[in-house]
Amino acid sequence: MGYPNPSESPFDLFMTGHAGCAPSTALGLKVGDELTGAHDRYAIAVVGDGALPSGVVFEALNNAGGLRKKLLVILNDNKMSICPRVGGLANYLDRARMSATLSRLE
Repeated sequence: MGYPNPSESPFDLFMTGHAGCAPSTALGLKVGDELTGAHDRYAIAVVGDGALPSGVVFEALNNAGGLRKKLLVILNDNKMSICPRVGGLANYLDRARMSATLSRLE
């Protein structure tokens, strides 16, 4: 489907229409786990390069840092987006993808 769908995976808790929701959702789940005493659980979000520049992603990252919560955000830099990727962040990801360091890791 491309977005979280509980019928596809037991790890997808609900459906959403935008991948940019992933970090704030993971942060909310992490905070909820800690409130219920489940401190040993992990919160992981996968964000595509098309959703990364959205304000909701930056807001979640800012909140996670402010709350000092462990949140793993995986960047799926697949060059896919609803519209063309533009701007400084897209340019930075393109340069990083082509770097010699990353090429040696592959």
